[in-house]
Parts: sequence; structure tokens; C-alpha cells
Amino acid sequence: MSTGPDRSIETLIRLAGEREMPSDEATLRARTAAEQSWQRMLQEAPRARMRIPLALAATLTLAVLGWYAWTQRDPADYPFVHQAAAQLREHDDREQFLAGIDLFLAGIETIR
Repeated sequence: MSTGPDRSIETLIRLAGEREMPSDEATLRARTAAEQSWQRMLQEAPRARMRIPLALAATLTLAVLGWYAWTQRDPADYPFVHQAAAQLREHDDREQFLAGIDLFLAGIETIR
């Protein structure tokens, strides 16, 4: 018999006693259901992989259409937004992003 945390699990299993095994019919039903589920998953996998590129294409299309519609508006109607948009085109957050990544990695190193 082992010592430590494994011993309590071993004791619980021994106290629970032996369990009845399911009937052959129940075992066969469970195996059949598991195999059918597995087969369905294999058949659906190619379709699921195709959804991601379609979703990305739809998102990109909507973003481009939104951007185009916005650029066609008169800047005088929304001066603040157009001014902020002009600044965002030139804005670069790489330095802050990399500092955040370094901070995150340093936190992981302290856990090790």
C-alpha cells in the first residue's frame, strides 16, 4: 500500500467495494453509441474547419464595407471622430504591447 494522498483514494476505493459490471447488452449499447458519436464527429470535422475561413471572410467584408461607408461621410458632420481616426492611422502601440508581453512573461517566470 502506498503513502500520502494516493492512500486516501485507495482507501475510498476499498471502502466502496466491488461494483457490478454492466450487462453485455448495456456494454454493447454504450460502445455503439460512442462509436456513432465518434463517426459523426469525423464527418462534421471538415465542415467545422470550413466555418472559420468563412467567418473571417464575412468579418473582413463587413469591416471593409463599414470603413468605406464611413469614409464617404462628410468630415464636417463628425469632426472629432475624423480627427481621432486620422491620429489612429499613425498611432503605433508596439512598444506598449511588447512591454506588456515582457511583464506577462516575467510573471510566468516567478511562478516557475
